[in-house]
Amino acid sequence: MSAGLTTLSTPLLIRDGYAEEATMTGIPVGESELTPVMPGEGTVPEWVIEAREDPNGLAALIAGQYLDLYRRLEKMHEQLAYLRSADAAVRADMARRVLGSSSAAALRAAQVPLEGINTAIQQGIRAGRWSVSRLDRTESRSPEIDRAFSEAAAGWQRALEAAISTFEESVRGAQAAFDGYEPYADRLRPGDDSYLAPFAFPQDSYIGDNLAADPAFADMGRTPSRWLMRLNVLPHRPWASLPKIDVCNTNLVFVPDGSNLSYTKATAAAQAIVADQMSRTAPNRLRITWIDALHNGRSAGAFLRLAESDSHIIDGQVWSDPGRIEAALLRVVDRIAAIERTCLKNEFNNLSAYNAQHGVAPEAHQVVVVAGYPVGFRESSAQLLRQISNSSTRAGISLIIIMDTSMSPILGMAEEVAPSYARLIDGPGPVNGPAWWSLAVLPVGEFIVGHAGQSYARVVTIPQDESTWVPCELQTIDEAIQASIINDYARASLLLAQSGLSPRELDVKRNDPTARTVSLRSAMISWLREQEAANQNPPGWDGFVGSGAVQRTGITYTSAEIAKQASYLCDVGYIVAGAGSPDAIGTSFPRLTSKGEDMAMSGSSSAEDFAVNSARSGAGTTNNYSAPVFHGNMNGAQIAWGNHDVSQSQTRLEQVAPGFEALAEAVTRTLAQLPQFGLPAEECEDVSASANEILVEVVSSSPDRGKIRRALAALRGLLQPVAVQAALGAGDGSHDLAKAALDHLQSVIF
Repeated sequence: MSAGLTTLSTPLLIRDGYAEEATMTGIPVGESELTPVMPGEGTVPEWVIEAREDPNGLAALIAGQYLDLYRRLEKMHEQLAYLRSADAAVRADMARRVLGSSSAAALRAAQVPLEGINTAIQQGIRAGRWSVSRLDRTESRSPEIDRAFSEAAAGWQRALEAAISTFEESVRGAQAAFDGYEPYADRLRPGDDSYLAPFAFPQDSYIGDNLAADPAFADMGRTPSRWLMRLNVLPHRPWASLPKIDVCNTNLVFVPDGSNLSYTKATAAAQAIVADQMSRTAPNRLRITWIDALHNGRSAGAFLRLAESDSHIIDGQVWSDPGRIEAALLRVVDRIAAIERTCLKNEFNNLSAYNAQHGVAPEAHQVVVVAGYPVGFRESSAQLLRQISNSSTRAGISLIIIMDTSMSPILGMAEEVAPSYARLIDGPGPVNGPAWWSLAVLPVGEFIVGHAGQSYARVVTIPQDESTWVPCELQTIDEAIQASIINDYARASLLLAQSGLSPRELDVKRNDPTARTVSLRSAMISWLREQEAANQNPPGWDGFVGSGAVQRTGITYTSAEIAKQASYLCDVGYIVAGAGSPDAIGTSFPRLTSKGEDMAMSGSSSAEDFAVNSARSGAGTTNNYSAPVFHGNMNGAQIAWGNHDVSQSQTRLEQVAPGFEALAEAVTRTLAQLPQFGLPAEECEDVSASANEILVEVVSSSPDRGKIRRALAALRGLLQPVAVQAALGAGDGSHDLAKAALDHLQSVIF
């Protein structure tokens, strides 16, 4: 069990207020005589100094010495108990002047000298004045024998009293010895002399944009700390409530049991940790995937607002359908692979090290929250989660998992020798767990469990490198503060320019024809606007090639690509050829039209923006198709659309079958955009027929999956030719829009 349940947390060092991973060296593992090092007690090892100044290190140091002292006290207590149990027999033997084997062993354990007794007995035997048969005849014993036994009895009494006194004094000393660490613990709280910078503590507002503007942060690319919880490493010592902090690279697994640790409390802690991380994260530097099949997304709380305002941050929505859960996890796996391929490349140990480079746009960290695990999971998705947990933190992805309470019996806690400490033990297994469940799919991370009426978290002791569990206080953040942090982070992220894209994102753009083309068109329009604002009249696009407008995209374009898109922009009315131009296709003397000026000022940059604003349609007669309307969110969705068979004045409003909401949304959106695809009228009719066939099925009581698959395949086949043109760079904006619709349809799982 232990191998699957634990991962070693790297200690932190705080340098200039930023968290860095630390490697402790020279720690004397197995040292048996460690005692708390009091302030001013002479020279102490460097590793002790580092540990005392580090939030996680101080907790690990205290826990290690606390365990060590109490184990030694336990040995003393066992020895004392043994001496007390032998007391009556030893006293009786001493009075009878006999030395039995058990009494001799007790006297030796008490370090009472036995040489006097042995010598006196031997002399008595030789003189005929001592034998076992005459033990009760005091007139036959020599004075030497009486004196030897009396001295041994007195020595036994002194040893027993000393053992009792020493044990009681050791207990008192052990309880008070750690108070020497109080000044170090005090410096892990806010204050002028704190080891932690002010922003390292939990925030009540978003400060990530201010940190990003700090030259020290921006230049070094360091990762701010993330506040996880407080560890109560010493009972009855209020000052010993120490922060547990990481550099956003720890997987956390909450195991609520309903009584000692409630599911609600674990959920609130997960929200607080994500909000805390977001509060100090630079704009556009955090991605969130939230999964909750148990309560249909309720665990996300205020983070649900991100799905409404900026799906780019929260991966579209909170996922609850089994198929979509697996798809979301596959996207995380793909992201890990992309970061390994484009960023780490066996050159960097982790994403934080990569982001610390000068002059490189940093890659965003990601947090994946899974609430109610394993509800809504298949065996395949559970295996994906285990795979992610094994390799995620290197790629800057951390997991926060809240297990369903039915899973809590997979482990248990037993009391440790030190008061209030505990150790992890195997449990009987989950209650009514999935048939596929096994420890082989249990995610790897730091477990937070319920025990003795409170939450417990692991501490890896210094220097023993031993795992023990101590009481912890989970963090909570007020809902209003969470909402404020989330809204401010989303607002700041939306203001970032394209230049803020990371190499991984740029790699995606370079290899996605649609994104590549859109970036070029936007850059060309922006460059022309910059030229006109400077009263420049460029004779062509030569100046554009080395301009900042191109550099901001992070992509190198060929002359042929630029010429092709200049022709497109001229054709759809964004630019015109200026006076004296030898051609009318926009390659010479390009000038913005009012339409192009509007596009530049609006900041539009998607394929859909270009397609809609170009207002182009297929050749010949313009055809209008009644588009369905999608009502509500993904759960409990409804579709209303015009009745093609009777009258356009009639409208049908029907409920989408559970599990088919995403398909209904994708098909509805495709139909709504159909007039902008530039398809011939006959093909538009075929697209409309296939789409409506799907919509009829998804609102039936028992959708025919086979019929849906056939209609969806036909729909995809009709859009494929124009999507291929867009991918090859031969299409216009309407074709790009068709490709985006096809991509959406192909990503749907039902």
